[in-house]
This record gives sequence, C-alpha cells and structure tokens, in this order.
Amino acid sequence: MSSKVTADKGQLSFFQDFVRLILQYARFGVVGIVASVVHVGLFVFSIEIFGLWEIYANILGFSVAVCVSYFGNLLWTFNHVIESNKSVVNKSYLVRFWFVAILGLLLNTLIVYLISEVYHLEYYYSVILMVTATPVVIFTLNKVWVFRK
Repeated sequence: MSSKVTADKGQLSFFQDFVRLILQYARFGVVGIVASVVHVGLFVFSIEIFGLWEIYANILGFSVAVCVSYFGNLLWTFNHVIESNKSVVNKSYLVRFWFVAILGLLLNTLIVYLISEVYHLEYYYSVILMVTATPVVIFTLNKVWVFRK
C-alpha cells in the first residue's frame, strides 16, 4: 500500500507542476499579447504616420515592447517578489532578459527583412510570424535561463 501512496503523490506532484507550467505560460501569453500590441502598434504607426523604414519601425516597436515584457514577466509571469529595499531592476535578470530580447529582435528583423525586402510582400505579412514564431523561443529562454531561481 505504501508504494501506491507514493505513486499517487508522484502523479499528483507531476500534475500540479504541469498545471503551474500551463498557468505560467498563460501569464506569459497575456504579457506577450500586451507587448505584441505595443510592438505592432508602434511598428504600424511609425510606418503609416512617420513613413519610417520597416526595419527602423520594427526596432522601435520591439524595444518599447521589451520594456513592457520585462516588467510583466518579472513581476507576474515568473512571480519574482521585489523586496521593499531592492530595485525592481535586477541587473542579472535585466542583462539576460535583454540578451534574449536582442535574439528575438534579430529573429523578428530577419522575418521583416525577408518578407519586405527579399520577397517584396507587404510588411503586415511579417506581423504574423513576429507574433507566433518568436514568442515560443523567448518563453523557453526566459523560463530556463533568464528568470531561473
């Protein structure tokens, strides 16, 4: 009977960990949606209103979205509690986060370049890949490296 109880506890622990991971990914998704709206909004606005080149518009939108994403993921997705006597800007997290963000920026820039410059398609086709492919890579790196405890 003891081994059955141990097996049940192991299955329950696995299930609880899995549910926590799904909820964490959902929070990451919400933060990502907000950051993506900021990114895409600035991307389109910069092109349509200011006539910015697509590559520069992507860099601007992505950079502002990274700031939104950092604070959302630090404080909500990965539940890092900031003690009252410490800064919300943890240098270790911030450096790793920006490194991952720059990787994401390079990936998104490659996508925009290929769509706009190589294939000569309208820039909005790149938005589809910018908001679907890149987030999976970014979540994984944030979970296992940037915000590890």
